Amino acid sequence: MKNSKPVLLLSVIIFFIECSSLYSQVSQQWATSFNGPNNGSDEPVAMTVDTSGNIYVTGVSPTITTGKDYVTIKYNPAGVQQWAARYNSSGQDDIVKGLAIDGSGNVFVTGSNSAGYLQTVKYNSSGIEQWAKRLGVPTASPAAPGSGKSPIVIDAAGNIYVGGARTFGSGQNSSYLLVKYNLNGDSVWTRTYKGSHFLAGLGSAIRCIKIDGNFIYVTGKVLIRILI
Repeated sequence: MKNSKPVLLLSVIIFFIECSSLYSQVSQQWATSFNGPNNGSDEPVAMTVDTSGNIYVTGVSPTITTGKDYVTIKYNPAGVQQWAARYNSSGQDDIVKGLAIDGSGNVFVTGSNSAGYLQTVKYNSSGIEQWAKRLGVPTASPAAPGSGKSPIVIDAAGNIYVGGARTFGSGQNSSYLLVKYNLNGDSVWTRTYKGSHFLAGLGSAIRCIKIDGNFIYVTGKVLIRILI
């Protein structure tokens, strides 16, 4: 007899809110779920909706052969799955942390792998991978926030901005990390901010990015060393 095991499905539920009365009425329009190839714990991380009402969900989905992968799913407004795209870096677990879409229907997801590299992937509106970029060097590996979300935003020109953290060696200071890619996935620039009070490896990282014209604002989490 095969052993049974619990299966956690990635689920999306849509409710319709009627605001025409004093007491809003909520009615369920549809519910759907996603079960990955491993029948395991498919965990949603981020969701967004485009101007046509299509829903995009990204999360982590394990397989027997490749470990944890990014999985990104598109549903139409009626809740019918349009496509599901997976991303796997060879020999590593891949943990997606953020999701963004542009006006042309391109989908961008970002996160990190178990080696600490920051990974950003672009799909077109049909879910076909256009490019995947990995950022990191052995002595200064950028990584998405350990237990938080990695922010990703797109400006009016189609440039992509990804935030995370960079830790410089064991026991040394960590820093904020901000990367700009153009629409083709070329790295335009990388910026870091390191305060003398930042601690290494404990979650200091950019959490939010806001673009206002030619200005970029970032904020995040800092763990502070207190000397007594």
